[in-house]
Amino acid sequence: MKVELTILGEPMGKQRPRYSQYNGYVRTYTPQKTINYESLIVHEFNQKYGKLMFDKDTPIKAIVTSYFGLKKSDYGKKGLNKSGREKMEKGFATTHLDIDNVLKIVFDALNSICYVDDKQICMVESTKKYTEETPRVEIILENLWEKR
Repeated sequence: MKVELTILGEPMGKQRPRYSQYNGYVRTYTPQKTINYESLIVHEFNQKYGKLMFDKDTPIKAIVTSYFGLKKSDYGKKGLNKSGREKMEKGFATTHLDIDNVLKIVFDALNSICYVDDKQICMVESTKKYTEETPRVEIILENLWEKR
């Protein structure tokens, strides 16, 4: 079994929980940007699959590729300028989000929707790249037992 998802838009990492004080009590909450991005992932999954895909004992391999868009300053009058060409030649996005935060938001969003618990994910392959096309996150989840 294989699950393939594409989340359009600039990749985002999981933000830290925030704290506030109300009537002498500390309140912990998740930032709204994180909630919105997780909701987008859930929506895309439900549109394509809509049901639990992996049983609780199934080991899963995750392949997550994050494609970051180039900045406006990477373009000149005739297309890519020097910095934009250098980024595309290197290919890998070394200055963007921590890769583990991107994985965290994806895995947490799909928790109990695609698989029972994200502790089922036993193997991870993740890459951050630049793209001239639409920024996006591509997710592939595979059953490791079917590989044998």
